[in-house]
Amino acid sequence: LINYNDIVLNNEKNSIFLKKPNMIIDLGGIAKGYAADEMKNLLADNGVKSAMINLGGNLYILGNKPNGNQWKIGIQNPNGNANDTVGNI
Repeated sequence: LINYNDIVLNNEKNSIFLKKPNMIIDLGGIAKGYAADEMKNLLADNGVKSAMINLGGNLYILGNKPNGNQWKIGIQNPNGNANDTVGNI
């Protein structure tokens, strides 16, 4: 299920309500982001100027490609198949 509007925050009770049955909040992206930041720091601290860190589709880009060109990244369609994109950056 993909829809942040189906999450209800209650500040008074410090609680969260999920409107749909079997709905879950996946915090995996936060963990992957932290891991990518740590890897990027390790690479940069060791003089690496160009890298693509891919953690299961979560990407971190450091610099340009080794040939100097910019990276081209496809944005996945959350409602489509694995290879469907909605655009590139």
